[in-house]
Amino acid sequence: MKTDIETLLAKYSEGTLTRKEADELRRRLSSSPQDAEAFRHWREAETLGRVLFQLKHLDEERAWRRLQRRMTPSVRRPAGWMLVAAGLALLIGLGTWLYWKPLDYGQTDTASLAELFPNRTDTTAILTLSDGQEIALGKDNTLRLNDNGAALSQDGAGILAYSTDNQATSTPVYHQIRVPTGGSYRLVLSDGTQVHLNAASSLRYPANFDGTRRVELDGEAYFEVRPGYTPFEVVTSRCRINVLGTIFNVEAYEGKNVVTTLVKGSVKIGNQGHDVLLKPGEQAQVESPTSRPEIRTVNTALYTSWVTGVFHFKDTTLGDIAQLLSRWYDVDIRCAGTHIADIRLAGSIYRNRELGYTLELLQHVGRLTFRKQADGSILIQEKQSSNHN
Repeated sequence: MKTDIETLLAKYSEGTLTRKEADELRRRLSSSPQDAEAFRHWREAETLGRVLFQLKHLDEERAWRRLQRRMTPSVRRPAGWMLVAAGLALLIGLGTWLYWKPLDYGQTDTASLAELFPNRTDTTAILTLSDGQEIALGKDNTLRLNDNGAALSQDGAGILAYSTDNQATSTPVYHQIRVPTGGSYRLVLSDGTQVHLNAASSLRYPANFDGTRRVELDGEAYFEVRPGYTPFEVVTSRCRINVLGTIFNVEAYEGKNVVTTLVKGSVKIGNQGHDVLLKPGEQAQVESPTSRPEIRTVNTALYTSWVTGVFHFKDTTLGDIAQLLSRWYDVDIRCAGTHIADIRLAGSIYRNRELGYTLELLQHVGRLTFRKQADGSILIQEKQSSNHN
């Protein structure tokens, strides 16, 4: 049976690939552009991990002083920011060398964060049928059923697909997929459109399209819309996104701006009184149902790489990263104060690793500690100096 690419990359990282699996990985990287792209993202994240692990052997203050001599800051920044900036500066110089020369991490006399927080993400979702029946979806089960004329199935890879031969009924049959925190899921709609749903997200859609192809999103999804004669429309709490055939990402979590990032094609963002067109490489942010969308040019990979199992971030606050990890790993992660939440970082996180592995990366760069609370949540605090007067 074909092994999914994330499993192969994880085993490659751990050095546990069998000869057969190694041959399969080699074939897939040379024949599949999608798998090759996943490997590229994985390599970037692994490089970051090796660099961050190495930081504890380096003098960050000395690195910061070298960096200071090349810069003329307009304002004096707090020491915590300086340490983070120094750590990130080291990433630039060490990344390539460390990728080609893997490190010997050595042993520690205390449990690692990876051991303390073994949480992992999963391919999982809940499907709600037209009669309210709920069905658990995931890699461990296959599914074939018919709901009022709508044929659908899930394969062993954990992908739900609707038959493209489904005929529209006089009364639309609606389904809903809900992805819990700690999960992600992929489905193929009856028109052939592919949807990747991120953690803590839900999508309501007709099992068979008739007329405008309209879906309702709460959370985050990446769409690869199949071109058709009828428009495709994504409805969120603050705006509507209209497309014909395109690739784009929509983030529409409750209480946050709706963010639409266009990779390919063209989309129109509309709400009460405002309509704007996006071009590839542009992003629209909508604050409320009546506010005009704000448009800016972005690196789309920063907002779509999660689909391949990697989260790239640039000038992102630790508070936002904590929210992301909370959704990914189904655990409440919060910062001890705004001075912690406002720390800004850049790098990559590989989704297929344990939560503790990611926390170790953040710990070495940001001088942070992670403490499990009585309620099961994780509190991010500043690492206290070991020196005492």
